[in-house]
Amino acid sequence: MKEQRRQIVILAVAAAVLLGVYGVINLWTSSLLQQEESEEPVLALTSQQDLNALAIETKQQTLKFVQNDSGWSLSDDPAYPLDQNQISTVISSWKNLTAQCRLDQPDALSDYGLDEPAMTIRGEDVDGNVTVIRFSELQQDSLRYAMKEGDDTVYVMSGSAADSFDLNLDELVALEYLPSIVRSDIQSVSIQNGDQVLLVTRMENDSEERWLVSDNLSSVESGSDPLSSFFSTLTTLTPQSCLSYTGDEAVAAQYELDSPVTTLTVQYTQDNQTRQLTLELGKVLDEDETLQAVRLQGSSMIQTMKTDNLNQILELSVEQVSQAQQESESTADSKTEGS
Repeated sequence: MKEQRRQIVILAVAAAVLLGVYGVINLWTSSLLQQEESEEPVLALTSQQDLNALAIETKQQTLKFVQNDSGWSLSDDPAYPLDQNQISTVISSWKNLTAQCRLDQPDALSDYGLDEPAMTIRGEDVDGNVTVIRFSELQQDSLRYAMKEGDDTVYVMSGSAADSFDLNLDELVALEYLPSIVRSDIQSVSIQNGDQVLLVTRMENDSEERWLVSDNLSSVESGSDPLSSFFSTLTTLTPQSCLSYTGDEAVAAQYELDSPVTTLTVQYTQDNQTRQLTLELGKVLDEDETLQAVRLQGSSMIQTMKTDNLNQILELSVEQVSQAQQESESTADSKTEGS
């Protein structure tokens, strides 16, 4: 019995010791976590918050951006329609650029690929302070080396840290999107192809949605179902890229938009006002005929849109709608008889 009590006492003491050790470890771990959360980044590479200019030089190109009262613009081409959201992302990346560690006594710069840097970025703030950072190519271990001008330290950073600066100028253009239109806003659609005109006009009807589809020779009334695909495609047309933004008529002629044969005009109502947009259609561009040159009437920008989407609109005909309307009515009659 005494031996049993002795064993119990020993176990109790051991348990108390273990609990004490656990408490110390837990307290130490929590302290470390709190310390890590409260520590500021010690390897911030830039401190420029009021940036005024940014130049990005690679082996392929040099892009220089400057800020003015209207936003950021391309220094060499102020008229370039620069996407302000995208360039803001670039500027933010520069302001928040950090490294993972530093090498205070580095080897030769060639060992890090910094003797011939893959990228050099020069930032200037509103007070004229300049920061220049050179970046190496992406290394095999998915890291990248960097060095600040005037500092012999080599910084080691994540390979993706400089991805925001790997820019394609064509991807920085602010495309001209069509106004946001929903089907209920549309009053009429006109498709003109040479001398041929197809009209889709909303009919006055309080009980249901009705449309009159007419061409030079005939017409047909239609409900909403036969035109669902037509309106769905029409209201989601999206430009894919920019071909030109200068408004040069010689360039317009190159894309067959100087005197466009085909136009798409939409009349719609927004904010209790009747509005109109006209899309001019030009040349089908590539061998696969996947893209077509287009221009909003009155705009200087020539863009591309998907040919398949445009064809879904242009191929609408009175005969097509008439057949679809008959099928729709036949289906509705069958359901009525079945019930």
